[in-house]
Amino acid sequence: MDLLRFNEVWRYREALWKGLLVTVELNLVVLVVGTALGFIIGALRLSRAPVVRGVTRVYVDLFRSFPALVLLVWLFFALPLMPGLQIRLSAFTCAAVGLTLNLSAFVAEIFRAGILAVPKHHVDSAKVMGFSRWRIWHYVTGPISFRIMVAPLFGQYINQIKLSVLASVIAVPELLHTVNTITTETFRPLELYAVLAGIFLLMLIPCTYLQGVFETRFSKQSLTRGNGNGEKAAGRDEYGKVETGVDIPNLAGWTMLPRGTGLNIDGITCGYNGVSVLKNISFRTDTCTVTAILGPNGSGKTTLLKSLLGLMDRFAGKVALTNGVRLQEARIGYVSQEHDPFPHLSVEENLILPLIVAAKKSREEARQIASRWLILFHLEDYANARPNTLSGGQRQRLVLARTLCLQPQILLLDEPTSAMDFRWALLVNKLVRKLADAGLIVLAISHGVGFVRAVANNVVFLDHGTVAETGPASILAKPQTEGLKSFLEAA
Repeated sequence: MDLLRFNEVWRYREALWKGLLVTVELNLVVLVVGTALGFIIGALRLSRAPVVRGVTRVYVDLFRSFPALVLLVWLFFALPLMPGLQIRLSAFTCAAVGLTLNLSAFVAEIFRAGILAVPKHHVDSAKVMGFSRWRIWHYVTGPISFRIMVAPLFGQYINQIKLSVLASVIAVPELLHTVNTITTETFRPLELYAVLAGIFLLMLIPCTYLQGVFETRFSKQSLTRGNGNGEKAAGRDEYGKVETGVDIPNLAGWTMLPRGTGLNIDGITCGYNGVSVLKNISFRTDTCTVTAILGPNGSGKTTLLKSLLGLMDRFAGKVALTNGVRLQEARIGYVSQEHDPFPHLSVEENLILPLIVAAKKSREEARQIASRWLILFHLEDYANARPNTLSGGQRQRLVLARTLCLQPQILLLDEPTSAMDFRWALLVNKLVRKLADAGLIVLAISHGVGFVRAVANNVVFLDHGTVAETGPASILAKPQTEGLKSFLEAA
């Protein structure tokens, strides 16, 4: 006697087909609506309003904790019995609503976690370059966070499709309900459940394949086009000659601030969570001047630059330009200490994107400008590569090129040569000095005393969040405070 008789199952193929259509329809509704609702709830979970965050957190905690089966039963059986409501929905509608609420709670947390996982310095860089909030989301936060969310989202979708069989409990005529009904007539549960498993495999295997496609497309290891492995550039970079002269692209067409314009930092006090990191910081720097900011770790150097950029709230003090120039109208460039380019864009696109979005250049014009800056920093052979294929020094040069191609009038540098070898550090030193001589205001954080002596006009030494000593670069030869003296001795 045959153990399995699938020929009897074949007789019910039409019923199984109808059950499959109901299952597909139910899952399409749940996945589309649940994802959209989850994204909305996830975005509201990041709201600055405490009430909105609180309400959405209750929503997420409630529907993530509530068993999906119990939710379906209550919607179908209890809702019509509630005094004053007596709402009676179809079994399909109850299943769609219940499973959507369940999915949206999980998607909301995946979305929120993906957004929070985007490194803040990427958002800060885009903000400083002049991207609007929408464009920051469209070009930076969205693409980076989506790469993070792909795997957990598809995992949740696959689990949700399997959960759709719970709809059979309230008599939705989907696949499991159909199989159970046929089983009562044929008494062949093994064959029918084997067919059910096979159908779900056929539905879910394409989902896993699609997940792999998305992961490959957005992988940090993938390239935008062409080979992009940078072998030629690596050879040139390691053993070739780095030019000692600096030919800055289109320096003659660079619009500078009026000569003699000063940047006044007056009584800046700022910090985190109400705790002051900087206390009453005051000094002035002018065009054609490089001001080096020195200090031990934790003295507030990076915090000072972020405060000047408006990336954190100031408790007191103000920052302003002289000669009637509004600080909001000045072009400010910022190279953070993370020296991390946008990971989802190629090397070339890291320059092209801000040129199009912030500088309003056409794509062809932006490509030409980007090409000149990549050549200057010996990165042209990496144009099609992802930034993760570059060394630390190459990434630092790429971020510097991305900043300078926008022709800033005020340049803030946080450890601009920390990852570079001595040849490239020398070139960057000359580049910064030449830009300052052309009319830029430059503030540069550095632990490299050689950089400061070679480039800086003035020095501001921070210690424990205050200006401990300030003056021309010559103070490095004769420091007046024990703090600066001990710092220089250790350097």
